[in-house]
This record gives sequence, C-alpha cells and structure tokens, in this order.
Amino acid sequence: MPINAEQVADAFGLGPVLEDRPLANGDRPAVTRIVSTTKGRWVVKHDRLGSADRPDLSDWQRTKAWTVHRLESAAATAGIPMPRPVQPPEPSMGFWYAPPDAGGDLARVTEWVEGRDLRDARVPDEELASWLGGVLARIARLDVAVDQDADASPVHSLDEWRDWVRQAEGTADPALGLAARAVLRVAEDSADLIADALRNRPPLTMTHGDAARANILATPTGLVLIDWESATADVPWWDAASNAVRLAAADERSIAGGDARIVRPLIASYRDHGGPAGPADATAFAGLLIGHLSFTAWCLWVALGHRDESAEQVEFCTRSLLDAAEHLPRMLRELDDWARLLD
Repeated sequence: MPINAEQVADAFGLGPVLEDRPLANGDRPAVTRIVSTTKGRWVVKHDRLGSADRPDLSDWQRTKAWTVHRLESAAATAGIPMPRPVQPPEPSMGFWYAPPDAGGDLARVTEWVEGRDLRDARVPDEELASWLGGVLARIARLDVAVDQDADASPVHSLDEWRDWVRQAEGTADPALGLAARAVLRVAEDSADLIADALRNRPPLTMTHGDAARANILATPTGLVLIDWESATADVPWWDAASNAVRLAAADERSIAGGDARIVRPLIASYRDHGGPAGPADATAFAGLLIGHLSFTAWCLWVALGHRDESAEQVEFCTRSLLDAAEHLPRMLRELDDWARLLD
C-alpha cells in the first residue's frame, strides 16, 4: 500500500493535510498526487523499490536516485527554472523517502508550481525553442557525472530482441507478436547507425531526459521545466537534437510532420548558450533511437508478464508497444531529413 498523504506530510514536515487528489498523467497510470496542507501545495510522487525476486532493481534504483539527486541539486543551485524538490527525512535515496516499514514504497515531494503544461498552454514556437535550447545548454554545462550501469538507457542486442519476438508470437494475442516483429525490424535497421554513433560517442553526462511539452509549464513568471526524476545519461548534443525534433513534431511518438522553424532556433540557442555540439548527421539521433527502443523493450517485457506490474500498467505498456510498431519505422525513415536542420 503506498504511503498515504498524511504519512508523507508528517515525514516531510508539510503540515496537516487539507486535500489530497490524483494528478492526471495523460494516458499513463497516475502515480502522482497533489497534496494541499496548511503550509502550501505539493506534488507527491510514488514509486516502489524493486521486488522480492528482483533485488538488482533495488540497487539500480538507489544508484539512479542519487545521480538524479546530484543533477536536480546542481540545476536548482544554478537557477534553472524548475520546481523546488523537498529534502526527505532519513532513510532516503536521493529525493525519495524510503521508510523501512512501508514494504518498499517510496515517496518524493516537490513544491507545486501554478501553471499549465504546453499541451494546453500556447507559447509562440520561436520563444519556446529559444528558451528550451538555452535551458538544455545550461543543464549540459552542469556536467553532472554518471554511473554508466545505472543512468544510461541500455542498448539491447538483436539476439535479445529476436528472443522477445518469439515469446510475443507465442502468446494468444497475435497483435502482440506483429507489433514486436515490427519493432525488431527497426532495431535491425538502426543497428549500424547506433553502433557507429556509440563508437564515436563523447562522454555522457546527466540530462533532464524528457523535456517534452507535457513537462514544460507556462507560469505567470515564465516557463518552468518539471519532472526531473526521469533524468538519464546522454550525450548533450544527442539530447538537444532529440528534444528539438520532439518539440517540433505534432506527435512526438513519430516526430513526423514537424515544423522546421522550431528545430533551427532551438539548436541555435543551444549553441549560443555554450551547449557542446557534435556532428550534424543522423548519428545525432542515436540517443532518440536508443531511448525509444529501450522504453519499448520494457513495455514488451511488461506486456509479456516479465515484470510485476498492475493490470493498468500492463494495458498502458501493451498500448505503447502497438504505438511504437506504428511510429518507430516512420521515425527512422525521417532522420536524414531532420539531420539537415541541425547545421
């Protein structure tokens, strides 16, 4: 049972609870709540530490949590516009409170920021692109060190993908097998590009990892970047290129049909603010491909029952796998067109 609002408020010193309600998370299962107390309004996120049969996940989560803690702390100190994370009581892992009697349940708290995310709020494209390019450069210049095993998205071998496809094709749902095979073809077709990019990859550093419209708030005092706990290790140039095309696309799942007028000013702002650049070719999107394939692999594992997840999470992951089968092939076909906008 997740730690309830009263327990969180008491542990973090937030004052008596006045209201506790879920925060909508698009089509994803909600793991976030808005808690109002006598001392203010707070965003409370919940997670779970590993499982009895996967103690390695607990070790991975701990390492990742402390790396993210370093990034968030450095970003807040540098004045990057973001919600203020609340330091948890002990025992903790990063910004997560990890009480020993909660069965592995975790909670973290950030201050509530009044605003609307950019799926709803309207901000002029060039203003948004210039702002985000500058913010991504500032994050890159923090140069927060990474733990390669915990922080980087994994690159799975083609043999692993083929094994998962065989498992998917052996289920009672034919759509699962068809989707898995479509994603396998993307993994095969992108393998050389990814291998080439990895051979010449600069050092990794911690990046926000998901500067999508859903994670940018328009507030009375300006734009704010939220949801830092999904931060990941990446090449800053790859992160900038990925975020540029995702921001430009009408549907970030496919990055298709986007607006070139967003990509160029974002990349220009990133360079102008001192962001480290790299080759302006399709290898700049290696991080985008690796991230999508890594996430899709996790969704496939969940859909196959290899992770102890709720029915709601299984449904979400199955839907995400079907989406990936539709959108990833088109994404791969369009990378050369996007690369021409990076100069």
